[in-house]
Amino acid sequence: MRLPGGGGRRRHRAGAALGDQFLCNRVGWEWCRASVGKIRRHGAAPPDRHQLGASPPAGTRLAVHSRTPERRRAMRVWCNGAMREGAAIEPGDRGFTLGDGLFETLRWADGAARHLDRHLARLRAGAAFLGIPLRWSDAELGAAMAAVVREPGLEQAAIRLSLSRGPSARGLLPPSEPRPTVVVSAGPLPPAGSATAIVARSTRRNEYSPLSRIKSLCYLDNVIAAREAAECGADQALLLNTAGRLAESAAANLFLVSAGELLTPPVSDGALPGIARQLLIERCGAIERPLDVEALISADHAFLSNSLGLRALNRIDGRTLAVDESLLSALATRIDR
Repeated sequence: MRLPGGGGRRRHRAGAALGDQFLCNRVGWEWCRASVGKIRRHGAAPPDRHQLGASPPAGTRLAVHSRTPERRRAMRVWCNGAMREGAAIEPGDRGFTLGDGLFETLRWADGAARHLDRHLARLRAGAAFLGIPLRWSDAELGAAMAAVVREPGLEQAAIRLSLSRGPSARGLLPPSEPRPTVVVSAGPLPPAGSATAIVARSTRRNEYSPLSRIKSLCYLDNVIAAREAAECGADQALLLNTAGRLAESAAANLFLVSAGELLTPPVSDGALPGIARQLLIERCGAIERPLDVEALISADHAFLSNSLGLRALNRIDGRTLAVDESLLSALATRIDR
């Protein structure tokens, strides 16, 4: 597919030589552009992301921490059919002890959860694969989402639906008759704007594991990668698979714009089959193609997609990329209709 508007090939001069751009690939963990200073493992503090040239987007509100934080009332959530304040789970719940469960993140806008049918279909498919019964109907789960958004009066929100196999005795084997736990909660959407990223060195995505294709509660690889990104002063971490090819980011699917084509790693390389990702394939002609780290060097643009929106990457491992907001806006409009 040839992209509309700013999708044509436009070379953006890199801010450093290739060796500096991806020196981090060789020494691991550290952001090693010469302009940053000493490598962190030699004792230097991690660079501040604003020193790396990533300005906060216009309109972003910065958090101000009070010396005496206010007491906040506990979050009201929907848990197993009822609204509760600060719902508690049993100590032996397998979602808590083993990560035995699934989750979905949805965006609430215009009075509805966007692409609810697709999210619940994926949740049910994952639950069937894991053998977790989900007795709540789509209508009941949709009503639960409306309830958790209505109470705090959120017009737009990020909704989290978590499904655990429920409590059991010690051990790995699940109970013969599980009592699943379902929790639905809501919070404000994260701030928009472009982001910086690194290619993670601390962990790899196992493209052979079935966990790469379901939204498992066990997200420790992603947590490890996200911590690495934060230590390097970046917002996001891109994950490689065991073969060294690009898979996705720690919290979103990855897309590159190169020579007018919209490219994304295939599921077979460890990319989660994301809802927004599938919509970009169906409605915007995105092409699944194996991508190595060199593809980041030749890309004109890069962005991340998840159910909360599209987010441009303006810098990857120290290399600056152009941001085409008009292209992102056009793509977002297509997948949101």
